[in-house]
Amino acid sequence: MLSRASRRLLLESQWPAHFPPPFLLPLRTRAYLTTISHHVEPDNVPEPLISSAQHVTSNKATNPQKPQPATSMPQLPHQTTAPPSSPLPSSSEPARRKAPSAPTAHATPLALSENLRIMLPLLKAQQPHYMTIHIHGKSYLITQGDTIRLPFLMPDVNPGDVLRLDCASIIGSRDFTLKAGSAVRLEEKRKKKLAYLDDRLFVCRAIIMSVETEPLRIIEKKKQRNRHMRHIKSKHRYTCLRISEIRLKSLEELE
Repeated sequence: MLSRASRRLLLESQWPAHFPPPFLLPLRTRAYLTTISHHVEPDNVPEPLISSAQHVTSNKATNPQKPQPATSMPQLPHQTTAPPSSPLPSSSEPARRKAPSAPTAHATPLALSENLRIMLPLLKAQQPHYMTIHIHGKSYLITQGDTIRLPFLMPDVNPGDVLRLDCASIIGSRDFTLKAGSAVRLEEKRKKKLAYLDDRLFVCRAIIMSVETEPLRIIEKKKQRNRHMRHIKSKHRYTCLRISEIRLKSLEELE
C-alpha cells in the first residue's frame, strides 16, 4: 500500500499543474478530459491516397471557382407589374382656389311680354335701383355699396372672392318696381316656394370683405330642482360682404 504522500506525488506527475486531479472534477468534465490521440506514420499510408490528395490541391490552385451569378426567378404569366402610382399632394402645398363656375345656360330663350318691353327701359333709366335678394333662404333689401353681415359663416369662400347673386324677387327704383310671379304652393310640405326673377334680367355681384367674430358669450343653464349649473360658451363667426354691382340689362342684351 502506498502512503498518502507518495499517492499525491504520483497523481501530480500524471496531470499538469493547471488541471486539478480528476476525482475533484464533476462527471461531465471528466468526459471531456478523456482524449485519444492517433498518430499515423507516413510510411504506412498507401500511395494512391497521397497522389489523390496532391491532385485535388493542384486543381484548386490552378482553377479557382468563380462565383455563379444569382439566377432570377421566372415571372409567372398571370403576374403583371403595377404602374407607379402618382405621388399624393403634400399638406405643405397651398390649396388651389377653385375657378368661378360659369352661369348656368338656359335651354329655353327668355320670353318678354309687351308690357315688360315697354317698362323695362324706363326702370333701367331711373337710378339708383334697389333689390330684394335671398341668400340661403333669408331676404335682404340692398342697394349698390351696402355692406351685409350674414348671420352665419359662408363655407368655401375667402376674402376677396366675387359672388354672383342670382336669387332676387324684387327690383325697383323710385317710380317703378319689377316683381316676380306669385309663390307656388307645395302640397307635400304645405309651404310656399318663393318665385324668383329670371337671373338673365339683372346682374348683382358682391365681394367677400372679411369674417367677423363675436365676443365670447357664456350662457348659464340650470334645471329645476337641480343645483348643477351648466356654462355654455359660444363664439360665432359671420361673413361680411359688400354689394359691388347692381345693373339691369337692356333689351339689346336680352335679345
